[in-house]
Amino acid sequence: MARRSGRKTKAPEHFDPVVQIRDNSTLTSKKTKRQKRNLLTSANALQTNSPILKEDIQSLFASTILRWSSMTEETKRNLIDAFPPAYRIHNTDETGKLQCPISEEFVANDSIIKRDVARFKRDVEAGYYLKKWQDEGEKAMKERAEGHFNDYIKQHAEDSFGETQESHKGHKMMYCMDEKKTESDSESKGD
Repeated sequence: MARRSGRKTKAPEHFDPVVQIRDNSTLTSKKTKRQKRNLLTSANALQTNSPILKEDIQSLFASTILRWSSMTEETKRNLIDAFPPAYRIHNTDETGKLQCPISEEFVANDSIIKRDVARFKRDVEAGYYLKKWQDEGEKAMKERAEGHFNDYIKQHAEDSFGETQESHKGHKMMYCMDEKKTESDSESKGD
C-alpha cells in the first residue's frame, strides 16, 4: 500500500481578478468564511449559488458610472464596447477623455435594465450559464439543424393545432379547383 503524504493538498489559486461585493476591503487570510463567500470571481459568478444573486446589480452598474472619471481610458473603452449597440458611443470631452454614454439616473431607473437584470438572475439560478447546460444546448441546436426533431415537431404541431399546413395545401388546392370548375360551369350555363 502506498504511503500518503501528511501534507494537505490545496486547490490551485485562480489568477483572475477578484471582485469584493459587500466589502470594499481586500481579502486577507484573516477574513472569515462568510466574508470569503461574498467574493465574486469569474469561477463562481455564473454558478447557481453565485453571490451575485443576492446583490443589487442595477446599483452596481450605477456605481460604476459614478466612478467613470477614475477609470483608465482602456477600461472605459472596454465598458463602452460591452454596452448594447445603441450606446456604444465613443465621445470624448475637451481633454480627449472618453465620456460615459449613459447616465447614472438612466441605469438606476430604466425598466428594461430592471427586467433584464431580473431575467439574468433567474437564468443564473436555473443554471443556464453552466458549461454543461451550454454544451447540451449547443448539441441540441446541431441536432435540430440536422433534422433529428422534425418528426416530433410535426407531431406536436398536429397535436396542438390540428391538421398541419401541408395537409391544408391539398384541401385549398382542391377548393380552388372546385371554385374554378363552378365558375366555368356557371359561365357556360349563362351563355
